[in-house]
Amino acid sequence: MFKKIDEEDGDLTKILIERVKANNLKITEMQEFMDRVNRVKIYEEIQNVKIAARFTEWSFKKLIGDLEDCMQNDIKVKHRKIGTNFEKLLD
Repeated sequence: MFKKIDEEDGDLTKILIERVKANNLKITEMQEFMDRVNRVKIYEEIQNVKIAARFTEWSFKKLIGDLEDCMQNDIKVKHRKIGTNFEKLLD
């Protein structure tokens, strides 16, 4: 969690916290870590973030396009096949 004092803001958060506790995991405050991550970046870091963002956008557009094709053409594809195709795309 960002802050341990954060309140549950919906059903998803509530379920997540319950499952974390049920699996004997602990909730860790992330504010200090996120403050370090969000510090001002040097030019090269900003460029890397932009490249990573463009790659993420490209790969997810491809994945969504493939899934839309399957739905529009009523093609049944196993999750494993979708995962394998996506991994090949990333390679």
